[in-house]
Amino acid sequence: MTHLSMKKTWLALSPVLACTAILLSQQAMAHGYMSSPQSRNLLCNKGVNVQCGPVQYEPQSVEGPDRYPETGPADGQLGNAGRGAWSSELNEQTVGRWKRTDINVGPNTFGWTFTAPHRSRDIRYFITKNGWNPNMPLTRAQFESTPFCTIDMANAIPPKTVSHTCNVPSDHSGYHVILGAWDVADTSATFYNVADVNIKGGGGGVDPTPTPVPTWASAGSINPSENLGSGDKIYTRVFTASGENAGLSTSLTLTSATDGAKDNWPYLLAKKINAEQSQYKAGVNNNDVITAVNGQNTVFAKAGSGIVRVETAIDKSSQSGDVLVPADLTVTPKASYAINGDRATIDGLITLRKKANVTAEVYNSQNVMIGTQSLIVDGTANMQVAVSPVVAGNFTLAVKARAADDESVVQKSFTIKLTGGVSPTPTPTPTCSSAWVANKAYTANQTVYWNGKQYKARWWTQNNEPGLPAFTGGEGSGKVWADLGAKTCP
Repeated sequence: MTHLSMKKTWLALSPVLACTAILLSQQAMAHGYMSSPQSRNLLCNKGVNVQCGPVQYEPQSVEGPDRYPETGPADGQLGNAGRGAWSSELNEQTVGRWKRTDINVGPNTFGWTFTAPHRSRDIRYFITKNGWNPNMPLTRAQFESTPFCTIDMANAIPPKTVSHTCNVPSDHSGYHVILGAWDVADTSATFYNVADVNIKGGGGGVDPTPTPVPTWASAGSINPSENLGSGDKIYTRVFTASGENAGLSTSLTLTSATDGAKDNWPYLLAKKINAEQSQYKAGVNNNDVITAVNGQNTVFAKAGSGIVRVETAIDKSSQSGDVLVPADLTVTPKASYAINGDRATIDGLITLRKKANVTAEVYNSQNVMIGTQSLIVDGTANMQVAVSPVVAGNFTLAVKARAADDESVVQKSFTIKLTGGVSPTPTPTPTCSSAWVANKAYTANQTVYWNGKQYKARWWTQNNEPGLPAFTGGEGSGKVWADLGAKTCP
């Protein structure tokens, strides 16, 4: 990897230019991350921390201006080293947002992994103050002003990994954030990594975190399987080793089609579960805090609850669960339509018992779709399908309706006739042609007789034997010979 020999200048770039600059400068930047205790960005890369932004792919790139705390990243941007919008998720700070690593007061092993080592000035570690607010952004006021550990790197190029012993202050305990700063000697950059830790064995400090919630294990899921309607009921079935426990069921009756949308009702059911139940929850688990989300929600059983499985059941009401049947769809096309030039419009009235997404399609005699229209019908609506180019003949109109509430589908098809316009020239009955000659050149539309069939050349050809798959095919096949069928010739 090529390294810069001059000090880098930090500029305020527009988002587009900033993204470009990041991409262009990756090969010219030193890189590294704090691996012990594991930093917030490294745990993003491992999938332990979620919704982290691009840093999940490059945990080694959290680089900002030196030299904290006198300069460095601005307050509130210490998590992503002040890199603007790039992985600004790292700057989020609430008590349950990030996974914590257990460490002890006193001697602990700290370390870094360097993917592109540089001459290094030092590595310093800062820690949040006792009584800091874990639900406020990380600022200089939240941290002790002096590092609790400094490692002199002597302006040397370090090995790929380094580790050292640092003493965690004995008056700290519970949840704290450690800010590690690796100062690169031959650029004006410092890599800033924050590690979320749970300090054990300390005294004198105030633990700002609540007592950890008991661990949870996956016991099922609420899947966005289908759209539901008003009056439909969704409920959970909870099973222990001895069978179903109906007393732990949570049920939800939908009151609108909007609530019944397949990405909405799982959220509403999960939210109600979380409000009613203590032995199981539903949603996304982030540091044992389980939150309902749109779409799929995982169901988690509390350790020691005895719950082994949670299923979701649906009871459809008579008013919303009645699927579309053919009698619900009425279409009134005409028996025939006039062609104007080479165009025609197929129209008619569509009537539906309940709201649906309707698609009308017109197919020619070769079953090729030549026109379509999509519309939403809630009662009645006029369809108008334009088709072109067309010639007189019989066609098929297919009308399909998909119900908006339960996605049930019905279809009706009709044979219609198009009249007028320019009649197609009939294909002449082939007459016997001369036998194909291997060395003879043939031009477009010339016919030959060969092995009991007649063939027509689509373009100039020579030595391409008609009837062979490599040279013979239907219209649009890209083959030189068209098969005109069997013909008895003398």
